[in-house]
Amino acid sequence: NGCGRVEGTSFLRLCAYSIPCLLYRYGALFSVLLHSDEAAREFYDRLDVAKGPGFGCNFTLSCPYTMIAHFNELEWCKTYGVDPSLVRVWVGLEDSTKLLDSFHNALEGPVCKSSVQ
Repeated sequence: NGCGRVEGTSFLRLCAYSIPCLLYRYGALFSVLLHSDEAAREFYDRLDVAKGPGFGCNFTLSCPYTMIAHFNELEWCKTYGVDPSLVRVWVGLEDSTKLLDSFHNALEGPVCKSSVQ
């Protein structure tokens, strides 16, 4: 990512619907892990895309996956290496420049900027 604000990303490597993801072996779903829970909340709130879980939409969605799927068992998730601050993104068909601008803006929040290690 080059900015030092994102701890890591992961991509689902299976895709059956688009030629680009077949060429690159990445699907439209990826996860973002930031350096702190506070930075993840700020990133999620500032990310200008629709919010909620979903697959197969033609528009971009983001959701705090672990918090939604495992809210009552966060400690259990941590024992398996699943971070509660994980933000999952399903990429839609919007203009890529608009999406990139939204991600850059989300990472420019004061908490994200100050969490560079």
